[in-house]
Amino acid sequence: MRTALILLATASLTGCISLISPATKLPPRYTLTAQEVSAQGPKYPVTLAIADARVEGALNTSKIAVRTAPNELRYLSEGDWSDRAPLLFSLLLERSFEERSQLLAVSDRVALPIANYTVFADISEMNLDRTGAQPLGKVTFRVRIQSGGGRVLGTEGFEATRVVSGDTTRDAATAINDAAAEATRDAVTWAMGVIAADQAGS
Repeated sequence: MRTALILLATASLTGCISLISPATKLPPRYTLTAQEVSAQGPKYPVTLAIADARVEGALNTSKIAVRTAPNELRYLSEGDWSDRAPLLFSLLLERSFEERSQLLAVSDRVALPIANYTVFADISEMNLDRTGAQPLGKVTFRVRIQSGGGRVLGTEGFEATRVVSGDTTRDAATAINDAAAEATRDAVTWAMGVIAADQAGS
């Protein structure tokens, strides 16, 4: 009887293990990663809040968008972002500032309702672009930085593209990620210049 129970338990456990799919068969979810920064500038005892990025409704989704015509967007059928695209972008921007280690604190406006500076981003493209001769990962946005008192210190636009190396969803997501990381790195460099100039004039 005891032997039968052990065999039954082993068979049940084996059955459960067989239900766990290998990694290659799990539904993929993609995220954005900030570029590492080796050179860091001077530190400033100020806080920075990242506002939720603004974006049109067609990009306000976890689906990976594809621009197939100047006024047409579609979505890849396999694989999604790990969250809504504008939220991922806001987190990427936050982490890109954190990589610099130049500010006292960086977070969203919930965690930092009162900050010395606030960055606002308006995304126009964060998608695969198939309108040209070759598919590109493309990210385009504008950034505005304001002081704690609401004074606009500067506004600038940024754009980056990456050629898609293959024909899979992973290739597309990687190209968009690389474009986003480059563009946000440039945006952070610009914003830190604005903050440095404002601090020097204080």
